[in-house]
Amino acid sequence: MTWLVAIALAGTIPSALPAPVRVLWITAAGYEAPAGCALQGPSGWTCDELPAEPRGLVVIVDVSGSLAYLPIGALDGPGGGVAGWGRVVQVVPGGVALENLHALHVSAWKPERPRYRALSRRFSAVEDESIHVLQLSDTVFWVAGQPTDVDAYIQFDGPAIATSRLLVSALSQGPPEWSIVHAVDAPFAMIGQVQTRRGDNVEGATVELFEPLHPLLPGAMPRLPEPLIRRAATVSHADGTFTFDRLEPGRYHVSVVDPWLGRGDVDVRSLAEPIEVRLVPALVVKGRVLRSSLPVSDARVRFVPDTSALVASTNPEDHITEEVTTATDGRFLLPLPPDPTGAVQVIGTDGASVRVPLTELARDRDISLGDIVLPEPRRVGIRLANGDGCTLSAVGPLGHLGLSTVQATVVGISSWLDLPEGGDWALTAQCDGKSRDVLPRILVVPQAGPDLFVDARLVR
Repeated sequence: MTWLVAIALAGTIPSALPAPVRVLWITAAGYEAPAGCALQGPSGWTCDELPAEPRGLVVIVDVSGSLAYLPIGALDGPGGGVAGWGRVVQVVPGGVALENLHALHVSAWKPERPRYRALSRRFSAVEDESIHVLQLSDTVFWVAGQPTDVDAYIQFDGPAIATSRLLVSALSQGPPEWSIVHAVDAPFAMIGQVQTRRGDNVEGATVELFEPLHPLLPGAMPRLPEPLIRRAATVSHADGTFTFDRLEPGRYHVSVVDPWLGRGDVDVRSLAEPIEVRLVPALVVKGRVLRSSLPVSDARVRFVPDTSALVASTNPEDHITEEVTTATDGRFLLPLPPDPTGAVQVIGTDGASVRVPLTELARDRDISLGDIVLPEPRRVGIRLANGDGCTLSAVGPLGHLGLSTVQATVVGISSWLDLPEGGDWALTAQCDGKSRDVLPRILVVPQAGPDLFVDARLVR
């Protein structure tokens, strides 16, 4: 193609591409256009036949498959860069009219994988900063990035289309001049209602919408438990109803949580069917907190899951519930999560705490813990032999969730730690803004007994 008025551009090749093999001119139409682009030795390039007001990308491809891209003209998105792959994506109408393809937005996402919960099957989505998106025209986008999560995806949004996804793995294979065509559909709405087991409407419940992380081929069966990624969240209205908009036909999962009225889950196979979520009431643990035979008010009461149970969990929501405080008479009612493997922790206003394990208690009825005695903080005095000007701190108790960090108070030649509870506490020192190891590294503090005194020294 020849333009009546043409211009020439030239530039250098990034050092990250040691063996460039070709230069492409990609236009807003979404394909490679002849532009007289060529390499000028191993370090330069030229394009001699660009239009007078060019708008597109100069793409330099390396023999390894990596590439560099340089936006020419005003493009929406980040500047150029070097990437492991890059493709042009064209959005076309599927179940919508062409005029509905306006104000489109394309973004990159990936599942947030918990570092210590390898068995998780429910994920939140986080933006994938390793992938860049440039908008070449109303319906054409350039997507480029580095190797990323195997389940990373590109999301397509717009006011008149259904939100849809395209796996990055489908983009990262193939040369950049081969466009990917993505058809979008008309938007549908999901309308549902949350009720108690007795049929009463529930207002203010948290409603989360999930969809399968992996697209399911026709006739295939999902892996169980099927990995899900959270699509959206809302709260139920006064009549118990909730709505999710801009959905495409497919399978979904609705999860509802009310801290007191219970939880419920529903698999959705068709958006045309009415959705009703009935909540299963939560078990409740009750008790009274005392100190020196007197009731303790305003103490925080929370459930702390067992570490091994949380690590082995496929759904973290099974181990999470609301925190409550004790009344003026020291009493409390605490709703329990579906998996109550763990302990109830009571934390006084002065920081002192106590844990009551629930692992061996019944799970088919409400639990009464009776009277819980809140101890005084455990005092530990430390004489630091070679740490003038250093500040001590302790983190613990180790081996449990709900760790605390306690800074020591210096009194005379000694430092004092008021620890909220007994157990194993890791001891460290801050000296001139730097962290230093201390011997002993671990303080073993009994749950009860007289104040503890320890001689310590910095590790040289």
